Amino acid sequence: PVPYLILTHNSSDTAVSIACWANLTVTLPVSAKTIDVNYAEPTFITNCPGVQATIKRLLGQPSGGAFQTGINQVCYEAYNECGNRDTCCFNVAVLE
Repeated sequence: PVPYLILTHNSSDTAVSIACWANLTVTLPVSAKTIDVNYAEPTFITNCPGVQATIKRLLGQPSGGAFQTGINQVCYEAYNECGNRDTCCFNVAVLE
């Protein structure tokens, strides 16, 4: 997978950025209703002095979670203590 990077800056120049992986496509096993899908969590960086950014999942299944047939969106947010936030999303397509 190839990550893409979204940068967010504010006037104090203490940005946080997060990069999600490309969309995934998997095929559901015969007679299964869900499939467990593993993916790499997004990468993130910040230049907020002396503080690491925090990441949290906003939407969708975690890595290793059971995904249903269809398009399943997964979104993450990174934020720092300087008040900056950035989000990224990707899709997990589950085919029958």
